[in-house]
Amino acid sequence: MPRDMIDLPVIGRAAFVRAESVDQEARTVEILWTTGATVRRWSWTDGDIEESLEVSPGAVDLARLNSGAPFLNSHNSNDLASVLGVVVDGSARVENGQGFATIRFSEREDVEPIWRDIAGGIIRNVSVGYRVSKYEITREEGKKPHYRAIAWEPLEVSAVAIGADAGAHVRSEGPGPATTPCVVVDANPAANAVHRIEETMMPEVTEAAAGQTIAANTETRAALVADIAPAVPAVDAAAVERARAADILTLCQRHGLSDRAPQMIQDGNTIEAARAAILDHLAAQTAPAAGRSEPVLAGSRMDETETRRRAMEDALVSGLTGTQPTDLGRSFHGMPLIELAAERLGERRIPMAMGEREGMLRRAFHSTSDFPLLFENAMNRTLASRYATQAPTYRAIARQRTYSDFRDHSTVRVGDFPTLQPVDQEAGEIKAGSFSESRERTRVVPYGVRVTLSRQMLVNDNLSGLQQILNDRGMAVARFEDATFYAMMLSASGAGPTLQETGRAVFNTTEGTLAGTAAAITVASISLGRAALMKRKSLDGADLELPAAVLLTGPDKQTEAQQLLAPIQAQQAGNINPFSGQMELAVTAKITGNAWYVFASPSVAPCFEWGLLDGYTAPRFRIEEIFGTQGTSMTLEHDFGCGAIDWRGGYRNAGA
Repeated sequence: MPRDMIDLPVIGRAAFVRAESVDQEARTVEILWTTGATVRRWSWTDGDIEESLEVSPGAVDLARLNSGAPFLNSHNSNDLASVLGVVVDGSARVENGQGFATIRFSEREDVEPIWRDIAGGIIRNVSVGYRVSKYEITREEGKKPHYRAIAWEPLEVSAVAIGADAGAHVRSEGPGPATTPCVVVDANPAANAVHRIEETMMPEVTEAAAGQTIAANTETRAALVADIAPAVPAVDAAAVERARAADILTLCQRHGLSDRAPQMIQDGNTIEAARAAILDHLAAQTAPAAGRSEPVLAGSRMDETETRRRAMEDALVSGLTGTQPTDLGRSFHGMPLIELAAERLGERRIPMAMGEREGMLRRAFHSTSDFPLLFENAMNRTLASRYATQAPTYRAIARQRTYSDFRDHSTVRVGDFPTLQPVDQEAGEIKAGSFSESRERTRVVPYGVRVTLSRQMLVNDNLSGLQQILNDRGMAVARFEDATFYAMMLSASGAGPTLQETGRAVFNTTEGTLAGTAAAITVASISLGRAALMKRKSLDGADLELPAAVLLTGPDKQTEAQQLLAPIQAQQAGNINPFSGQMELAVTAKITGNAWYVFASPSVAPCFEWGLLDGYTAPRFRIEEIFGTQGTSMTLEHDFGCGAIDWRGGYRNAGA
């Protein structure tokens, strides 16, 4: 064999039915059989490579298609019953870098169901087998080798359930000989040499219902061999593939990830890449988070698929938040929801009719693609960003904590840690101390509500409407937290919850947390509250000396409080405002009337605490009914807890 030749089998690429071109009477439909787009393939010597097709009259030999090439059922060329139709003579053409052809269907009874499904838009995927007679190779440092087919011939077209994997499927069977000589040249004339390519394509993979077996396609995946010294020993590619598939399946089953095996095998993962992917997946299970996505599985094509999904998710988030896209999401920035759905489905045509657009969205939400996860994650990330901008007033007076589960949680309070004791100088003995036990308990409670995104909003790509919903929900959850907290704090006519330690409400005259005389907000009345905090003692009787940090009022006392805390430069020493800049003002409409409160900093001596469930930092949406008749039903879920834990850091005055 000449040194500049390799033996090349028939290769497959995805093609697409142009549904709007269906002619029921003539039983014809037009297909887009190539755009020449770059796809990824694999070779033993160059590893991960890229292949593109030059789509021009000088590069594409249309003789086979234009002389009535067969339209087959799933590339089955061994059975006449698999011939569903033919390419209409002379219909194959190249226009603007794309290849088109018209398919005419047989009138046989057994073909009728397939024809009806294609005409009805049920079967949309077709696959084109082609043969390359000349490749031009470009090698650039830091990039994958690029194989550009500059002389090639489409041979046949097939209806398929799933479009041919653009980077994987090479078929050694089909019209013509199993292999055909292909010239391989280097794009750089100075380095024009023949490179040995031994390309063994992956088997088609299916998973049994029990998820325990993988059957490899028995097609022989012929190697592409270039004649360059010395000769490479023959490789039983099918045996190698069976061994790789079996090893990956065993590894996945061992770790309870049998459902991962088909995709990992299909994507060409090595056993080392599969092992690394499984370890990444198991590690990710220990770190749940709101709006989290599935971990990336290692392997060239799976990494690429995950990267594209995350890029689309980033682009959708930027559209919903009105922010600039990330570097990853820039390539999909500004794409409507319907286009993102089409991308995940592998569709090239975006329908114009509303019914067809809704149908495409339904398929995207109901298919095995990751579009529902992409949409849900984008919604949750946007909701989390909106929620994070909220600043409900209760957070100024309560300490945040994290709840590990839904059970009651105890709290370590100020002064609970034992006091230092002198060390015995003779024996060097350090005396034992003990914690004062806190009996106060709080817990997180799950909350939720069902919401619906209308079908009109989704079909019309109304991102502004979705954006408004997310803005409203972020504020609504913050308002809900505020209302829940103050309902607890202001219970018992403003006295607050009853503490187990004292058997009395948080604000009472016995502990001095409630002023004996109601007063307006003045220097004198605030001084009493500040003094009360400074005199507080711990459970063990130690002086806490708590400084006043927050003045909390309702709307009726807001102006008085602002006047007291205003940084006014006094003309006389006797008119100096001692509280200027000393306390933070917090105002809530939940306090009605004249009552006001003084609190120590919640980081020093909290009277109340609030928190979320461990692993969740924001409310989240969960898709339930995926694109139902009137829209998509989702639940808005949030886990929130609050309660009273001490009385020492607070002071209340009924006001006047």
